[in-house]
Amino acid sequence: MLHSMDRMAKKNEDKVEFMKNVGVIILAHLDSLPIGYFDSEEIIEIWNSAWRHGELNQNDQSITQQVLMDADRLANLMPAVIIRAGQFLPNIPTFEFEYLAGKRNPETTYDKPRSVLDNLRNLIAEYIPKLRTPKAKELAVEYVRTLEGFISALEESNKQLGLDDISL
Repeated sequence: MLHSMDRMAKKNEDKVEFMKNVGVIILAHLDSLPIGYFDSEEIIEIWNSAWRHGELNQNDQSITQQVLMDADRLANLMPAVIIRAGQFLPNIPTFEFEYLAGKRNPETTYDKPRSVLDNLRNLIAEYIPKLRTPKAKELAVEYVRTLEGFISALEESNKQLGLDDISL
């Protein structure tokens, strides 16, 4: 319910106004639940977890926040990320022939992938070590198997056509 609620606030606002609006959005989501669904202590924990879910892993995070953070990471490891990556990265190539066969473009970074394929590789490399809850780690095994299978099929199909490892 609270996933990506920070994306509902206008990005062109100053940081203080943006954060205030994110807080209002979180509370609006919580208010949409039936009265008594969560007690006041739980609401405070949920609100704090949603507010802080963009942080790096830290020791002071509640299990609720850890679950939310793991859920964010899992959402980016599920098979739909293949479609979303192409949709949200329209200005880079889907892949580069010279960087098939498991090779990543050396200029690729997490924040600036050189291809959608490198973005998928980055997600796997970046998120798997950060998962903390046992259920998230369990689910990630299957999700990563699917992504790696897709990557392998992409690389193999181009290899069969002699299109791997060529520079254009």
